Amino acid sequence: MKTLNIYKVLALVAILGIAPIASVMAAPNAPGSDVNKLLAQLRQVTDKYHDVAAAEADGYIQASPFVPNMGYHYVDYALVSNQTPDPLKPQIILYDSKKHMVGVEYFVLYTGQPAPVLFGQTMNGPDLTEPDLPPHYDFHVYLWKGNPDGIFADYNPNVK
Repeated sequence: MKTLNIYKVLALVAILGIAPIASVMAAPNAPGSDVNKLLAQLRQVTDKYHDVAAAEADGYIQASPFVPNMGYHYVDYALVSNQTPDPLKPQIILYDSKKHMVGVEYFVLYTGQPAPVLFGQTMNGPDLTEPDLPPHYDFHVYLWKGNPDGIFADYNPNVK
């Protein structure tokens, strides 16, 4: 069986000028250095929430049953009222079925405004179809659990 040498592939990519496409394909939703610095700050401010009791003490309340590939949603409703999301104050903390923190979520009520931008990414939505929620934008960051679909994907198949 013939195998293709990685150096030949890289040379071909460089010659054809498709290196940017290859890097995006290799790492979906891969953040840049400024975003990585912000993500490091977010890790610092959310680190204490590995303990669910700490999240509850700070006003986060369990607001959902376990959602497959997403987790339990603990919401700080005081933060949800903020229409300009602060990347260092996530409105929602996500936990797996064993209550290990896996990530955070941002939630902005839709009132006709354009989608907010966080971490250089446009928030998802507006979502007008969820029967138990008002129209909104949302944005997931799987900060504490690796996600093969990318750190900013809506779902994480590793969350169980």
